[in-house]
Amino acid sequence: MKAASGAFQKKGRVMKAVYLAAIIYCMVSLVTINSADARPVNPVGAVSESALTEGPQVEAKTSQWDKVKNTVSSWYDKAKTSFFGNSPKTTKGSSIANKKAQPPKPDPVKELTAQLPDYKTKDKGVSQKDIDAAQRQISEGATRVATPGRAADASLPTNKLGIPQVPATDAKQVQGKGGKTTTIRVAKKKIPLLNVGLEGTLELNEFMLPNFKLAKVPEKNAKALKTPKLMSKKQLDKTLKKYPVKKIAASKDPRKEAKMKSELVTQKMIDAIMLAMDPDKPVNEMEYHGFSKADIKMLAAVILNQGWKNCEAVMGLFYDLKKEIDKSKESEFHIGACAAKLKLYTTAFKYLGQLIREENTIYAERALSLLAEELPRDLEPKFATMILKLKNKSIITQNVQDAVYYRVAKGAYDGRQFKEAKNYASKVSEKSKFGLDALYVSAISDYALGRKNTAAKQLEQLIVKAKENKEKNKEMMSLASINLGRIRFTQEKFEQSLAYFKGVHKNTSLWVRALVEQGWAQLMMGDAPGAIGNMYSLHSPYFTAVYKPESYVVRTIGYLNICQYGDAYKTLSLLENDYRPWQSAVASYIQSKPASTSFYHTVKKYLMGKSSSNVDGLPYQVIREMARQKGFLNAQGSINEKFDEKQRYENVYSAIRKKKANYKWRRNKARERLKKAHALLNKSKTDNSLAPQVNTLKAQVRNESRLITSYDYLIYLMGESRRSYKTMYRADNKILARYKKHLEKKAGESLVAHLKKLEVDMARMLSNNEFLRYEVFAGSGQNIRYQVAGGNTAKTQRIPASIKPEKSLNWSFSGEYWEDEIGAYRSSLKNNCPQMGHYNSLKKDSNI
Repeated sequence: MKAASGAFQKKGRVMKAVYLAAIIYCMVSLVTINSADARPVNPVGAVSESALTEGPQVEAKTSQWDKVKNTVSSWYDKAKTSFFGNSPKTTKGSSIANKKAQPPKPDPVKELTAQLPDYKTKDKGVSQKDIDAAQRQISEGATRVATPGRAADASLPTNKLGIPQVPATDAKQVQGKGGKTTTIRVAKKKIPLLNVGLEGTLELNEFMLPNFKLAKVPEKNAKALKTPKLMSKKQLDKTLKKYPVKKIAASKDPRKEAKMKSELVTQKMIDAIMLAMDPDKPVNEMEYHGFSKADIKMLAAVILNQGWKNCEAVMGLFYDLKKEIDKSKESEFHIGACAAKLKLYTTAFKYLGQLIREENTIYAERALSLLAEELPRDLEPKFATMILKLKNKSIITQNVQDAVYYRVAKGAYDGRQFKEAKNYASKVSEKSKFGLDALYVSAISDYALGRKNTAAKQLEQLIVKAKENKEKNKEMMSLASINLGRIRFTQEKFEQSLAYFKGVHKNTSLWVRALVEQGWAQLMMGDAPGAIGNMYSLHSPYFTAVYKPESYVVRTIGYLNICQYGDAYKTLSLLENDYRPWQSAVASYIQSKPASTSFYHTVKKYLMGKSSSNVDGLPYQVIREMARQKGFLNAQGSINEKFDEKQRYENVYSAIRKKKANYKWRRNKARERLKKAHALLNKSKTDNSLAPQVNTLKAQVRNESRLITSYDYLIYLMGESRRSYKTMYRADNKILARYKKHLEKKAGESLVAHLKKLEVDMARMLSNNEFLRYEVFAGSGQNIRYQVAGGNTAKTQRIPASIKPEKSLNWSFSGEYWEDEIGAYRSSLKNNCPQMGHYNSLKKDSNI
């Protein structure tokens, strides 16, 4: 036991000596620690390909402390082995002996990495010495020039960097006022070709590294990695506990929570899915078809007409392509679209309308948008019928709804389909450009359906909105005002009626009619002087050419209401003198002209002649009156549009000829430029001064040749288009002529109907004239008897019966009229009726 103890003590002293020596070694070594962290690897040795591409490699840092630690550790291991052996024994109570030896845990990452294939290649590489030699060679300028450069033109001005440049403007002396001369810059009309020189090129081999070889990487299949073993449920739970997942708060919305829970996918759900693979389907190769002549023509026409900028040039091409079955609908759409852009409405409606009626899935929607935006009034009834018959209303998109609904409403109203007119007019947005017009159509449709109060409310609303732009909407405001006045008159609301009649603008064609109806309202209100004054305005020289028999009736009744029988009788005489002959002339004209076209030609002859001349026995006042009605004006407006449309057709034909001539001129100019370029190229073979321009001249030859080919094809297309358009124009011109003839007949029928109405109205007023004459005589006799009996009437200044006048004492007013007072005159005559017992003092605006 003592011997063993002595041996153990001896070993302990030896171990202490070892530790002491290690400490001394550490202290000495720490003094010599170098501060360098790394050094380049093999600075003069071979350099691998990876080193050339990835930069210099560095050796991992090995500090002096690490060396000391490694040395001491090796000493300790040797001393421990020599004293204790490879398997040192420990005492029973020792904690080291109680611990079992644990094998090192395998690192799965290292194991997988070790299994990866080695793709590194072995190559000799390039040494640093070779790189240095190449750098010296380049820096010494030992490079060879492959192609010498060419200096720029010495006469060219240069900037600070020595780059040749030419200003884009020229200096020009301009003499101003006072003889002072100033210098201005004027843009050059043509920039000359500049000889800016040419850079030389160097040989590529001078920049290659010596002994440089690209290493070949041998192909090597990657080894499949081992699939990691699946973890058990217990292992998985244990691992997940180390990385707790933050719980998401439950959704407040139970529906969302239920949806989230229902979308959870479990392994059981995945295993339950049965995959069914579709069998491989054989691939059937389609037959290849190259571009046909028609395909190329269609493509050229579409490209040429991008943005609808060359509709005149391509309409004939599309008309020719219409014969191809597979291109007929597309061609019809392009013809109709171009016709709409060129305002050839007859052709546009013909082709686009057909696509709409067929409810074509590709073109109907766009066709409707083009057609509805600008449509002549005469086509609106047909357009309305077409839209009402549509089964698929979805082609009426939101951006075109207002235009379509407004056109349909107008067309339905003209066709006396008042319910449909009301329905579609109410669908038009108030903010659209058709808003006011649609509101008016809605109002008059309600009136036609007997809903007067509803119509009146809408017209009042229209007037309020129209006042936002009074000058622009004066026609609409006047139209709404006169209709509102008539509605209130039929409801016996005469004061309101009078206010609306006064709202009709003087510069509209409705003002004369509104003034007469204003007189009737004043008579119903008991304001006879006001009615007389308004009619007096119409009997001024300003309205000599106006047909106005009713105004004499209103004025006569006004005089009767204030017992001014002399003036009443005189007014009746004026009506008799003017309108009795007119009534006879109208009756004779109607009997002698049975055809409606005769009426139309009479009006046409009047419009082409002097405005104050009678035509075909009709007074020019009667011709003007029957020609100013809306039926004739609408029809004549459409006729005028057809004349303009015919001229547009002819303009298209002229435009094609002009385009063809323009392309020919451009082609000839290109040929001239090509000829000059060829001449210069031939001259450059002997003239060295042209050498700098050779490449430019060759490029010009290529460009001019392409231009000539393009112009040749365009000229061919214009010839084809002109030929086909001529055929299309002949066919559509026949349709246009039929439309025009139909419209003339419609205009004539409107003239016949209105002239007959004028003849009936004049006969009725002249017949009532006799009744009014009786009223004048009866009233004046009663007034005389009243005065003889001692009754008081308005004071009058009469000439004594003893004085015999030398001249007639009856005269008409011949004083001065003021244009701004027309429509505001009032009679200054006193009420001379005996039953009143007094007379009213009225404001004197004029002596009548």
